[in-house]
Amino acid sequence: MTAPATKEPALITLTIDGRQAAAAPGTTVIEAAAALGIDIPHLCYCPELPSTGSCRLCLVEIEGVRGLVVACKREVAPGMVVRTNSAEIRDARRFVVELFLSRHPRGCLTCEASGRCLLQRYAYELGAQHDRFPYEDPGFAVDDANPFIIRDPNLCVLCGRCIRICKLQGAGILDFIYRGLDTKVGTPWDRPLLQSGCDFCGSCVGVCPTGALTEKPGRGRGREWELRKAPSVCNLCGAACAVDLHLKDNTVVRASSPRPTGFLCGRGRFGWTRFSHPERLTAPMVRKGGVLEPVEWEEALEAAARGLQTVWRKWGSGAVGGVLGTDVSRETGHGFLEVMRGGLQTDRIYSTLSFGGLDVLCDLQAVSGGRYAALADVAAADVLLVIGDAVRRAPALWASINRALGRGAKLIYVGPYRGRLARAAGVWLRPRPGMTAVVLQRMAAALLREDGKARLPGRRLDNFADFLATLDTVPEGDPGSGVSDVDVSAAAGLFGDPAARAVTVFAVDGVDRSTARAAVNLALFTGRGERGLHPVAAVANAYGLIGTVPRGGTGRDATPGAENILSAMERHRAWYVLAEDPVSSFPDPERVRHAMEKADFLVVQDMFLTPTAAMADVVLPASGIPEENGSITDVTGNPVRFRQAVTAPAEITNLQILMEIASRLEPRPAGGDERRPPGKESPLASSPPKAMFLPVGIDGAAGEDSSGLWLVGWASRTGPLFHPRLRLQDFTVLEPYGGDYVSLAPEDGAALGLEEGTEVMVRSPSGRAGTRVKLDEGLERGVVLVSPDTPLARAVMGDRWPLGPTPIRLTPANGSQGRDGDR
Repeated sequence: MTAPATKEPALITLTIDGRQAAAAPGTTVIEAAAALGIDIPHLCYCPELPSTGSCRLCLVEIEGVRGLVVACKREVAPGMVVRTNSAEIRDARRFVVELFLSRHPRGCLTCEASGRCLLQRYAYELGAQHDRFPYEDPGFAVDDANPFIIRDPNLCVLCGRCIRICKLQGAGILDFIYRGLDTKVGTPWDRPLLQSGCDFCGSCVGVCPTGALTEKPGRGRGREWELRKAPSVCNLCGAACAVDLHLKDNTVVRASSPRPTGFLCGRGRFGWTRFSHPERLTAPMVRKGGVLEPVEWEEALEAAARGLQTVWRKWGSGAVGGVLGTDVSRETGHGFLEVMRGGLQTDRIYSTLSFGGLDVLCDLQAVSGGRYAALADVAAADVLLVIGDAVRRAPALWASINRALGRGAKLIYVGPYRGRLARAAGVWLRPRPGMTAVVLQRMAAALLREDGKARLPGRRLDNFADFLATLDTVPEGDPGSGVSDVDVSAAAGLFGDPAARAVTVFAVDGVDRSTARAAVNLALFTGRGERGLHPVAAVANAYGLIGTVPRGGTGRDATPGAENILSAMERHRAWYVLAEDPVSSFPDPERVRHAMEKADFLVVQDMFLTPTAAMADVVLPASGIPEENGSITDVTGNPVRFRQAVTAPAEITNLQILMEIASRLEPRPAGGDERRPPGKESPLASSPPKAMFLPVGIDGAAGEDSSGLWLVGWASRTGPLFHPRLRLQDFTVLEPYGGDYVSLAPEDGAALGLEEGTEVMVRSPSGRAGTRVKLDEGLERGVVLVSPDTPLARAVMGDRWPLGPTPIRLTPANGSQGRDGDR
């Protein structure tokens, strides 16, 4: 039987300035007027934010209503007659603006917001007089002690937009402080933003109607009337957020969300500085006499093609290897594939995902076909299961999670860190390092014991019997995972509710394969299909690399460990590296450097002269996403298309470079070459998905010994600005987030006699490295966090890079043992 269609509520008819309007119930007068193209002046009102009516600028007349009415708070009613621009209204608005001007500095000539400031606009349109009331300087201090946002409370009109957007996006650090004429917008204890826990998403800047909040990197780069706006996409994580680039001539000077309340994280809003960085490559270079020298494009392209093919013809296809960055477009990836497989007849292509994440992606592709829940599904969920550091890797997630929590959603958080997720969670599960998959399996086993097999939605899927057999072996009680049965049952009770819309969230490059499989199985087990999984990635085009980068980078279908991949890399005699710096981003940096140095020929295509590019025989300037036409695959599995917004400094795109090199490679011999490996895409890229339960192999090494310290790769050290490609360059805006350290619980620090900032030596079975200590009250004892993009993580994690867990010992760098010796 077909369910009856829901009846749409009847529209309300009203008149605004003599024009007929129709609006849905609940629509405000200011919204109804905007739909007709009538702009009612306003400062505190902002679309998609709750209205407060505090600025009193949107006053209108409503026939039959005494006095003027605030349009942003009054809802439409049948037959309502509204006037928005009478003499009385204009007088009232002018009075309001002149009151604002009495405490607003008159520095419009030098104000960064000139041309987009609403107060400036309305003062001009209403003919406001700046001397109507005596001017009183507020005298507030300006906060510019951070690299991103300048806060000038003297220019603030107390509209509260920034407060409301800060709460909506999940930070909640801004609010009104003090009282009376001393009132201003501030942070807890009126600390600078850098010390307040600010995410630097810049949403407050995006909604500020005056110059009270401005972007520091764009200051002085262009006035509003000099700029043009071009739509693009952010490629600094898999969320692929839409972004508007503000351009002066051919230079990006600012970035914003297309929607007033749209979320852009700190890297999306301020990471554009890399496109105009003074150290960016603008011309190709060829090594002559041991020195890289700028040359014309024709010479560089010819040298690159000739050098690569010479090695291939002399040593065979296995001698040539490629490294493909994760933030290039799909079209660039396919062009690179054509050069490597078609022209050089090799499928030896590597990526940072080869060491972690690609195996998870392939599992997901096989089960779901690459279709997943969107951020809107996360915001609309009733229950959220968030695993690990997904929010750190894709900051847009937290804004959507916060929206869900605001609707009353329940959160289950699985991870070791006592941060905002733990504080918001209804259930916080804290597995010992390496035991997350065990805890997820215990949740499934608890549901099985409670509901029995007959009621389980996933019983018709492939491998169900094998999955049940696995669950039957899961014991009641804690098998060394560190999570009690009570907490597991509570989490299972929330997640197992069949009437709840549930979404499981994790990062493909932030969890191990067993954890990802256990999470997928749990979702399938409770009947949540493709709209029930939201697997994010810290890199842009991870999903677009499936079928381009062979699993493990060796052309085999099995996924080898880091040791096997590095061993394979050492056998290559020529390299083509595109948009990646393997010397800095792959494990065991010295080993990778040696592999590159001993090669006969090295081509690097990048935006900057990275440590890898500095060793190259040919360096080709790369283009960025705003400088190309193309697409990337976002975390929902859908292509996100973009058009060229600016021209690359070198005036040539990545794909054009690849096409030019391909055209210069000599045709392959007739009949092919018996040494050439099969030039096929990964079978997972073309085979249809088959919903099925996946086998879960548990390492459990960390659970065997809970007395030591375990190093875990966690995208936390650089906060919301964590991104490998940004970290490789000394961008001015990221300097406060620099530094190399390990984070551990204060209790562990006290037991070892280590204080904040103490220089220590980190020892593991795989290596040793020096660093310093950061004491973090958000950590459990025994867990030590390190950002996986650091040399330290790559040096001591060995084959467990980039996630760990890795057993370590910490000792003071001066050689003393601390109070309790090594631990």
